[in-house]
Amino acid sequence: IDCYVIPSSFIPRQEKRTPYIFTDNELLGIFKECDELTPHPHSPYRHLVLPVLLRLIFYCGLRPNEGRELKSCDIDFDNGIIIIRKNKSHKERYVALSDDVLMMCKNYRATVSGVFNDHTYFFPSPNGTPYDHHWLKRQFQIIWKRVNGNESNTNAVVYSLRHRYATTMMMKWLNENADLYAMLPYLSTYMGHTHFSDTAYYIHLLPENLIRSSAIDWEHFSDLIPEVDEDE
Repeated sequence: IDCYVIPSSFIPRQEKRTPYIFTDNELLGIFKECDELTPHPHSPYRHLVLPVLLRLIFYCGLRPNEGRELKSCDIDFDNGIIIIRKNKSHKERYVALSDDVLMMCKNYRATVSGVFNDHTYFFPSPNGTPYDHHWLKRQFQIIWKRVNGNESNTNAVVYSLRHRYATTMMMKWLNENADLYAMLPYLSTYMGHTHFSDTAYYIHLLPENLIRSSAIDWEHFSDLIPEVDEDE
């Protein structure tokens, strides 16, 4: 049977941009700028919300919307557990908090209890609803410009904090000579990835000195990650 294959030039391609990975100094700079924020007429509580929200996204590897839309009832302060409700993967998961992150959340709760009465969302906007993604994007751009100055032409976004979390965990395991094959499924579950290859993708973002590590069989992982032509 005669058939015709449409040339690829007629088919729109989805371009997946390479995630920006913050350096240690950039990460410290972001949190420092958060801590120095002051109330703004259009965002009177940003100085309370952003220092905790951005840290929670990074330290727990959350998607930005998972942090913004987190409800107060979804934090188990007794056991240090966050329940992430159905998200883009349509799955719920539990996220464990370290002692210092749990204490940060407790201190934040005590602070805002005098500002918001019986707030449904952990990071409520002045009208009680969660902040929308435009607000968070805008506030982060302000912070990032202060950190990076006029060189803020990078593709750093709030989601980059989640990317940095993933690579930080992998670097930690490599430094400890841990079995990366055994650890990656835990990271995949913790971050709420639907496919294991979504987690393995971060291996290709590790610094050059760690890429040379003998702890990783690169040929094994190359089967999980599709090759990309340099011209693409």
